[in-house]
Amino acid sequence: MISSSQRKVRNRQPTIRTAHSPRFGTTNKLRNNLAGFQTGGDIWVGLFQGLRLGTEGKVGLYNNHYNLTNRISTTRWAPPPPTLFEKFTDNKVAFLTEGSVDLVADVLPTVSIRVGYEVLFMD
Repeated sequence: MISSSQRKVRNRQPTIRTAHSPRFGTTNKLRNNLAGFQTGGDIWVGLFQGLRLGTEGKVGLYNNHYNLTNRISTTRWAPPPPTLFEKFTDNKVAFLTEGSVDLVADVLPTVSIRVGYEVLFMD
């Protein structure tokens, strides 16, 4: 079976705050948004009644829009505080491929157990 789809992934990393001394601190914030298209297929082989082995593969081309914010500040006890604020925003092309090998056992007509291994690569 061959399939095609559209995917949007949003990744927000938690804000990271570090303090190197009582008078100095940094804050980093990163956001990634992936939007694009993927296509793929799968192959399944029936081993026994109710037990099948299969493999799936997908490749996709995405737009990676990211925002990175860095803030360095001092506290009120320091001399007039120098504050540094940097913000980087860019769009990059991202290539994503994923593959998996799965073993599926049908326990009941509406219940299956799936065991597998999946690999994801993004460039």
